[in-house]
Amino acid sequence: MKRWMGVLLIVIMVGCTESPDIGEGSKNRTGTGVSNMEAPSDNIEKLDDFIQKYHNGVQAEVRIIQSSVEGDPVYTDLTYTGENILYKHDTRKVKVGEGQIIERTCEKIEKVKKDESLVYVLKCGFYGSIEIYETTIE
Repeated sequence: MKRWMGVLLIVIMVGCTESPDIGEGSKNRTGTGVSNMEAPSDNIEKLDDFIQKYHNGVQAEVRIIQSSVEGDPVYTDLTYTGENILYKHDTRKVKVGEGQIIERTCEKIEKVKKDESLVYVLKCGFYGSIEIYETTIE
C-alpha cells in the first residue's frame, strides 16, 4: 500500500510540474533578439540593426526580452513593414499582476541620449512616445 502511495505521489508531482510554453510568448526568432535578462546591453547591436533597416526602408523584425521586477520575461516585438512599425508588448509571463498584450502601430523609432543612458523610443501618433529599451552609455 505504501509503495502505491509513493508511486501515486511521484505521478502527481511530475504531472504538476510546469512544462515549457511553446505558445505566442516564446516564438523562435533565432538571431533577432535583444535581452537584458543577464546583461543590460546584451545584443544591443540587433536593435541598432533594426533601426538601420528602418531608416533604409528595409523590412525587419526584432524581439526585445526584458525582465520584470520579479525576474519574469517581458517580450516586446517590433516589426517594420516598410511603412509602419508594429509594436507588440507581451506581459503574459509575468506572475504578478494581470498579463496582457498591447499592440500599437507606430511611425518612427529613434535613439535619445538621456543623462548617462541611451533610450530607444517609438513615436506612435495618438499614443505618444513609448520607451522600449534603455541602456547605459559606456
